[in-house]
Order: sequence, then C-alpha cells, then structure tokens
Amino acid sequence: MGTCCTGHRGVLLDDGSILPFINDRCQHLSVAGQCGIYETRPQGCRDFDCSKEPGYLRTHPRIAALLTLNGIPLPEPLV
Repeated sequence: MGTCCTGHRGVLLDDGSILPFINDRCQHLSVAGQCGIYETRPQGCRDFDCSKEPGYLRTHPRIAALLTLNGIPLPEPLV
C-alpha cells in the first residue's frame, strides 16, 4: 500500500482542489491496497515521494540499499 494513500488528510488535485481522504484513506485505494486510478492519478500523487515518509526506509530495506548503492544519502537513520 502506498504511503501516499493513507495517513494524510487528502491529496491536491490538478485543478487546485483537494480530494479529501475518508478515514485516513484515499477514496480510490482498493481493499488490496492498490490505486484504482493509477493511470490517471493526479500530479500530487505522481509527485509524492514516499521515501521521505517517517519509517519508510526501515520497512523497505531494498529501497534503502538501492539509494545507498547509487550514492543517494538516506534521509533518516535506519536504526
């Protein structure tokens, strides 16, 4: 499940309005945790950098390893 789809109040849409989340979830997030509008998702969703979310790299060590291999500094300690 994308961290962009949960735990936030909503997402900025292309027209400048905000799509509010319901119960801290995007209304387009499926039960399986997949985006129901992935191909046409708004720019706010496309631009969201989940690697900057607290705890993301601890729960996705392969991403942290790829960042390290490519010389990209990790934004958080992996303690």
